[in-house]
Amino acid sequence: MSVPSYPPSGIDRLLDDPARLRGRRIGLLANQASVTAGFVPTAQALAAALDGGLVRLFSPEHGWSGFDPAGDDVADAREPATGLPVVSLYGPRRAPEAAHLADLDTVVIDLQDVGVRCYTYAATAARLAVACAEHGVEVIVCDRPNPLGDGIEGPPRDPSLRSFVAWLDVPFRHGRTLGALLADVAEVTVVAGDLTWTPARPWVPASPGLPDLEAVRLYPALVLLEGTNVSEGRGTTLPFRCVAAPGLDPAALAARIHAWETGVAARPIRFAPAWGKREAEACDGVQLYGAAGLAEPVAFGVRLLAALRELMPCFRWTESGDGWWIDAILGDRGLREGLDAGAPAEAILADWAAP
Repeated sequence: MSVPSYPPSGIDRLLDDPARLRGRRIGLLANQASVTAGFVPTAQALAAALDGGLVRLFSPEHGWSGFDPAGDDVADAREPATGLPVVSLYGPRRAPEAAHLADLDTVVIDLQDVGVRCYTYAATAARLAVACAEHGVEVIVCDRPNPLGDGIEGPPRDPSLRSFVAWLDVPFRHGRTLGALLADVAEVTVVAGDLTWTPARPWVPASPGLPDLEAVRLYPALVLLEGTNVSEGRGTTLPFRCVAAPGLDPAALAARIHAWETGVAARPIRFAPAWGKREAEACDGVQLYGAAGLAEPVAFGVRLLAALRELMPCFRWTESGDGWWIDAILGDRGLREGLDAGAPAEAILADWAAP
């Protein structure tokens, strides 16, 4: 029985000529979403091609399985199919230790990024690439397309707000591939395949909160809700597809969304998240549809926050450490400060667009 395949990415091009890696000791940063055009997991494909040359795996947030909850520390593990050790780079350790690189010649990076700065895979890959450069280890990035395309939105990162969710000095929606991002921070070899996202390329879930392309397309907007007391759908079967909170008026919110004429539709919904924010609370709100035509998702998210502040007397920003989580996510204080001061969404967006 033949297995369907989709357009080749960087790992397929690398496997076209595995001789360049033979005789070398290889590490691999990847997870379960890292697969070839024929859906063979990257770790298994490299292990078979290199006949013992692949010796160590590294995993980002959500672990090798890709299904550990957001923000949870991930322990070191062992990959079941190959038996190789997996060094977690998300937990108390956010970068490899010298011992993890001392016996390696090359590290291959094959991760599916989603094109938004706060998505931590690029930060993990960047810190690994910099550590490799410091230890004289070659880095090969197997590039994958950016599912959000090359559009750029949102503010640049405030240097004082650099954190793991705002690690790279790029716009919030950066419009670049992982290979292009890493080439800015370290010397890497980028192996590119087909970097255009087409309907022929199915979405392999890169993390538990993004099960389908509709959620990916809405992510730049709804991830901003993580800095508030409004549910973005985590803890339900529709993460990053919903906007809801106790006491929210679904009809009023849907009317606002439809008035923006972005092509996004909203229907009333009620749910009680099984875990996380608003766990077991009855939340009213909307489910969103039609994000494929949403040209400016970050702007949509800013308008959404402005509407929620008007429609929800109980709207609150959430604190994180010694600051506000929305500032950390966005790498900028202007959105929160502007909305708190009564500035309309359009004024905030215009300020970001100003030279």
